[in-house]
Amino acid sequence: MKKKNKFKALLLLTGLCLVITMAVSCSDNSAGPDDGPGGKGQASFTISGAVSGQKTGVAEFYNFSAFGIHTWTIDIYDLGPSTYELSLFKVSNSPISNPAPGSYDLGNDLFTNDGFVATYTDGVGPNSTEYSPILSALCPGVSEDEGGTLIIESSNNDRIKGSFSFKGSDFDFDDNGNCVVLGTVTVSGQFNATKTNLD
Repeated sequence: MKKKNKFKALLLLTGLCLVITMAVSCSDNSAGPDDGPGGKGQASFTISGAVSGQKTGVAEFYNFSAFGIHTWTIDIYDLGPSTYELSLFKVSNSPISNPAPGSYDLGNDLFTNDGFVATYTDGVGPNSTEYSPILSALCPGVSEDEGGTLIIESSNNDRIKGSFSFKGSDFDFDDNGNCVVLGTVTVSGQFNATKTNLD
């Protein structure tokens, strides 16, 4: 009697494992051809200068609103372990829609109407370094050739595809208040980003 119960339990467990395996397989197959782990979007880019290399990672886009400030972001990052984050975003005091296909400036003015801000953060935590086009008002004469272009090739509610290139710097100020560039990077790549809901 006990042997029959054990055999039935083994059959039930085997059947359950088979159902779970099939469900996982089916969900994996629903991801698009350019999707990364878990159906997330993908990106790849080249970086040179103070940091150099070929990078790949997850690409996603999302809206966020708090205290009357609205942001729209394309976020690119790697997983396990995390070594960088690249963000292309805009900020407004009004809700922001997905950008239409076209060409947009990548600069450093947070509240620009048409363009986006670009940042590349190398490393994580307190030892990370952020590179972004320098605001010309902060460093006159230093930042004239910084910035770049974001190209949106296709855009809908679930997926945004495009490319980007920009030059940005890590900077600080000396004791006299002068802008000092600590390092500069040039970044160029493409993305196929999927929507992420933050709620």
